[in-house]
Amino acid sequence: MLLRLAAAALAALGAAYVALHVAHLASHPADAAMTYMRAQWTEFAVPWEGGHPYRAFAYADGSFPARECAAGTVPVIYVPGNAGDYAQARSLGHELASAQHSAWREGQGAEDCYHMPVIATHLNEEFSAFDAR
Repeated sequence: MLLRLAAAALAALGAAYVALHVAHLASHPADAAMTYMRAQWTEFAVPWEGGHPYRAFAYADGSFPARECAAGTVPVIYVPGNAGDYAQARSLGHELASAQHSAWREGQGAEDCYHMPVIATHLNEEFSAFDAR
């Protein structure tokens, strides 16, 4: 009898929790907004010795205007993992461009700004040393 009463009380508490959680979510919509990327890739001319078929691309995001940065340039090299693609770097590139644009909007000028170009390597989606084959 006591076990049935405890189970009923636990079920009632669970139902109340779910109801309150759903009500909270309905009254507080998520603050996340849809992000849009306008990826622009520019191929580098890389002098590979031995005629390797690999390439490199620079990412630019057309969503934000290009800005000059007096503090310097810090290149970000993206090397995809096992059978990865160079286009996976667009999320990283977009976030860096978005952060730089936000800093400019908040009043930070060119003297505090670092230009961080994303350069992604294209390894033809080859398998790495960690392939299980």
